[in-house]
Amino acid sequence: MTIKDDEALARALQAQFQSEYARVTTVPSAPPATRAPVIPPYVSFEPAPPSAPPGHQSFQDDEALARRVAQELHDEELARSIAARQNVRRVQHVVVQEPIQQSCSLRRSLVSTVTIFVIVTAVLVLWISVSNNTDDYGFRGFWPDEDPWEGTSPTDATRWNNGNNGGLNLEIYKAVNAEWAEFFDRAVQEWDDGSPDTLTLTVTPVQYDSSCQTVMGKLKVCNGNYGPTDWRGINEVMLQQGNIIVASTARLNDYYVPNEDRAQRQYTTCHEIGHGFGLPHTDENFYNDDLGNCMDYTTRPEVNESPDLSNFEFLRDLYGIVGGRRRLGDVDDLPERGVDNTAPVVEIPDHVLKRHGEALKELSSSRLDSPSDLGWKQLHQSDYGEAHEKDLGEEFSVRVHLLYPSQ
Repeated sequence: MTIKDDEALARALQAQFQSEYARVTTVPSAPPATRAPVIPPYVSFEPAPPSAPPGHQSFQDDEALARRVAQELHDEELARSIAARQNVRRVQHVVVQEPIQQSCSLRRSLVSTVTIFVIVTAVLVLWISVSNNTDDYGFRGFWPDEDPWEGTSPTDATRWNNGNNGGLNLEIYKAVNAEWAEFFDRAVQEWDDGSPDTLTLTVTPVQYDSSCQTVMGKLKVCNGNYGPTDWRGINEVMLQQGNIIVASTARLNDYYVPNEDRAQRQYTTCHEIGHGFGLPHTDENFYNDDLGNCMDYTTRPEVNESPDLSNFEFLRDLYGIVGGRRRLGDVDDLPERGVDNTAPVVEIPDHVLKRHGEALKELSSSRLDSPSDLGWKQLHQSDYGEAHEKDLGEEFSVRVHLLYPSQ
């Protein structure tokens, strides 16, 4: 039997109970307007009836049954109400818990992301630190060797002819304007004061010359706005018999000055003058530790503004020390003093000089895409510089070193 059947039965029994109760409690002599009181459903009020007639026991049983059914229906309704409230609480609990769980999940994901970012950043910082200080960490030599000048010895390097006498006495023409004067003066002074004492430098101020015309037997330093040439500085040496320097010029490009700080300009000046003595690069790897000298390629010029001991030791092996003879291997001959160690002025045929001027125009205007098409031999090219050489005939050639601006 279903709940609906129980309800129908209860209502039927209730109606029967009311009808029967009205019948037995009706007084015949009462006025017609008087009616027996009606007991509403689910009310436990029960007036004391008059003495029941015989056989009224079955009616009491029906009444008790009706009360029990009514109570059961009431209890069932109450149970459903309680269950509904519990369901509402469970739904509210789930609704509240779900955002909390999502928030916790998002928080864990965020913490993981931040942790990974911190680790990656730490690794990058460590890599940069190690790459700039490989000697401190014992990683020297770990990085790929891309330096074409490594292993260049004084025997292989270009040099001025000092008559195989001790040191080099060289005159430098100062053709820069006032903007570069202090950088020129400091660079020349530092090269001249080096130890071992190899260089005896004499500075001759000349008229400002942005064209930087070559002077035989001299190193000439100039500056000018040469435009977007792709080079910050350029050094040119004219060679005889492959490695003897007969003249040199160094040009400093004003076009890039607005983007260069003082350290960069000092580094460039020192670097290009160093090539004028015949020095190669001490290192061309930008990603290892800085060597602390201006012949080392660097992205931090403030630590490479000046020459250092390694540069002067190389010059000693090229020219010997002042008052002695040039070093041959590990032997230092000490000759009589007073010998001439001044670079001589070499007579060069006019047609060779003309080819020399044409060659400089080819290369100084911009970076060559195909230097071999113009007779240039590329000695080296990287993201930061180039070296080229061209034969001029009559045992003469020209070699240029270009230093690119900061990336």
